[in-house]
Amino acid sequence: MMSFESFRTCLDKVPVAVAVDFSGMSEAWKNPEATRMVQYAVAKGHRVRIHTTLTGMRKEDVEILSALPLDAFRVHLPSIDNLEKITVDTKYLEVLEKVAGLIPAARFVCFGRRAHPAVENLLRKYPTAKIRKASPSNRADNACSEGKPIFYMGKGAMTCGNDARYNILLPNGDVILCCMDYGLKNVLGNLLSMDYDELFQGQVFRKISAGFQDPSIKTICRSCTVFGCHTNMLADIYYRIPHWLASYQVLHSWPQFVRSAKRNVLRYARYPRRSR
Repeated sequence: MMSFESFRTCLDKVPVAVAVDFSGMSEAWKNPEATRMVQYAVAKGHRVRIHTTLTGMRKEDVEILSALPLDAFRVHLPSIDNLEKITVDTKYLEVLEKVAGLIPAARFVCFGRRAHPAVENLLRKYPTAKIRKASPSNRADNACSEGKPIFYMGKGAMTCGNDARYNILLPNGDVILCCMDYGLKNVLGNLLSMDYDELFQGQVFRKISAGFQDPSIKTICRSCTVFGCHTNMLADIYYRIPHWLASYQVLHSWPQFVRSAKRNVLRYARYPRRSR
């Protein structure tokens, strides 16, 4: 678990223009210093976004966070299918209600067929607390079925919607490529012992960058359904069809599948901007 002192040492090396997300490989509020870290990042002038399951968060944390100028506050809700393994008890519901009441800009998302009934009933009391349905990600095939890739852009050039800069800081100071790299295969360096710019000068990042143009260089980015984007729109659609079908097999919900398709249509409407 990262100490506040280590977090401060790392963040002091990061340019203020870089946004800080409290999300990634696990629940940030499993660390009792998480709220203090958010306060420090905001005080330094970083744009701060929170993606949380609320596990480990206290009502006192919500009160502090509600007073901060956050860019986003997104809550990943427990589903009726229990995909997330979130305990829905009195303590959880009290924290959730505190978020809904104090943070009107909070957004709530469910990755299953529907949210847990107790959660649905609670959020109905708050007009701004709409539950958005989302399709599960394959985490760049880190979560693929039986080890068989269901999405891989094997030909042509591609880009990353985040320019490969959506990096994750781990408790030991290691920085990995992004939140899709659950296999921890792309460690850019260690921010406790390196400067920020050095992370993007090493062999790992150079390989990732070269892989955008050269399909013979196999990288995690070519399996990414979230940020990865083929430079040819028709090719991008072709490669995504197996992923869409696999998502439906997980959700077993045609309405949710249609909603996902609509989001992709909007995604393609923005395609020229993303694929530059």
